[in-house]
Amino acid sequence: ALCGPAEARPALGHLAALLGHLRDAEAASAEPVTASEVAPGDWNLCTVAGVLLGYPAVYTFAQGAENCLALTPLRVFTAQASCPRIKDGLRVRIYSFSVPESLCAELRDVLDAWCRELKEAFRAQSDFVDLCISSEVVSLPAVAL
Repeated sequence: ALCGPAEARPALGHLAALLGHLRDAEAASAEPVTASEVAPGDWNLCTVAGVLLGYPAVYTFAQGAENCLALTPLRVFTAQASCPRIKDGLRVRIYSFSVPESLCAELRDVLDAWCRELKEAFRAQSDFVDLCISSEVVSLPAVAL
């Protein structure tokens, strides 16, 4: 199920803390911040990483929870492109993320917007060509987040 505001609040707090930390680190240095130590505490790093990577949907879970996505049909979205600057014919996986198939209809607008925005960003650069966004449904005995 999609989480509501109460479930999303901790993740939003973690992101706000991370942004505050980076602002403070940048303000304390004359140079750009390239590395910084953050003590995550009880952060759900899977959720934070998904948001920072720009995934249109991210997972959140309670620490110590069972692998509740095992054998759940997941729609895996993959974005690949060619990178002729490195090597002709080289295909590079840019993104890969999953969404429970049962939530795809509910998330259709979000997923469509992600696809449009990725295509727009792709057109604005010249390092990668031949963007291909695909999806498939998989069911796995265990899912690592």
